[in-house]
Amino acid sequence: MEVDQLLTTAETAQMLHTPVATLRWWRHQGTGPKAFRLGARKVMYRRSDVLAWLEQQYAADGDPAARRHTTGSSTDSPPTASRSAAGCSTPAMTSTPGSKQPARSR
Repeated sequence: MEVDQLLTTAETAQMLHTPVATLRWWRHQGTGPKAFRLGARKVMYRRSDVLAWLEQQYAADGDPAARRHTTGSSTDSPPTASRSAAGCSTPAMTSTPGSKQPARSR
């Protein structure tokens, strides 16, 4: 049984010719290759997962919706509510003519 090669974030970024920060952002957004934590802090990637993700990107080149890599469910979450609909109590900021700072609307 062959063990899949594990790659660090830096090694994966180098393999993808992508900055480490971009790879971290993709992981945060859930759009990059599948990653996992090894211990408390170390983030690792399986080489086969990175190659599969690359193939998925290549296959979805003409379809932006197919590029989204879902890690949890196969359905997209509904759009979030606007600030006013979400019950946000922070007043909106508007500027008044002749003022140097925006005034709070009530």
